[in-house]
Amino acid sequence: MSSDAFIKQAERNINLLLTEKKYREAYQKCDALLQQFPDDTAILSLKERVESDVKIENDRVISVKLDKIAPLWGSGDYALILKELKGLLKLDANSAKLNSLYKKAQKLYAAKVKEMEEDFQAEQKSRLQKLFEESPDLLLDELFSLDRNNPGNPKVYKLTTFFRDKIIKQKIDSKAELVYSDRFDAIANFISELKRIDEKNVRIAELESMLRHWRNDEQFNQKSEFIYNGRQHLETLMKLKKYDKAMQVAKEILKIDINNKFAKKILKRAERGFFLKTRDFAIKSIESSYNDLDDEYNVDKNKFIKL
Repeated sequence: MSSDAFIKQAERNINLLLTEKKYREAYQKCDALLQQFPDDTAILSLKERVESDVKIENDRVISVKLDKIAPLWGSGDYALILKELKGLLKLDANSAKLNSLYKKAQKLYAAKVKEMEEDFQAEQKSRLQKLFEESPDLLLDELFSLDRNNPGNPKVYKLTTFFRDKIIKQKIDSKAELVYSDRFDAIANFISELKRIDEKNVRIAELESMLRHWRNDEQFNQKSEFIYNGRQHLETLMKLKKYDKAMQVAKEILKIDINNKFAKKILKRAERGFFLKTRDFAIKSIESSYNDLDDEYNVDKNKFIKL
């Protein structure tokens, strides 16, 4: 078969495929022929006809589909509209009409989602407020459930955090007598209980900060009282010349307040007094032992050996 006869037969086959609306197969045959006969005007023309027929058919399909989804705009079913339009854009990605409709549907869908979220938030807030008023313990369970079922959702997190704060405030208010007492260990235990509700809560952080300040103040008061009583005790010990005891008390004060000038001064005086006192005692002991030896020598001289 000559090349002309071959091409004529190929044309008839492709036209038959177009009649049967087998556009993909017809287009593929055109491409295959052009691989062999790239400059054949008949095949090039046939390929253009395939493309034109495909365009006409796609336009028809798009038109029919748009008519079918038209009622969805009125019912607000924008999710389904977007799905259908996305499929149609595969037929004609450059269609200005389709792209415009797709953007419109996206905008309306986003607005509807936002409205639904706001309605959900309002409904949940009302429901949670009722639980807060009637049963705070059940509310806590519900808050944990909401967080668990909506991980990473900032709006749900904001809602649950708001109600956790309300519960924590209520508990702190009910424990006002404890919170403003000096029962520091009990307050610390109470703070641990609150942290099980929300460890990042600002009210709890403020309460912890207050507790630290109160404990520091208490320690400061105890330290000041110890130093004051120690000073009185030092003065008494020095008057009684109990220098060893005075040294001990001065050293204890300096452990707490290393720069205490009074304790340093008394420590030096006590050390000197203790030295003088022990020195005098040692001299008297030696003198006494000499006297005893003289007496013993006079009583029994044979006990002693002279060199």
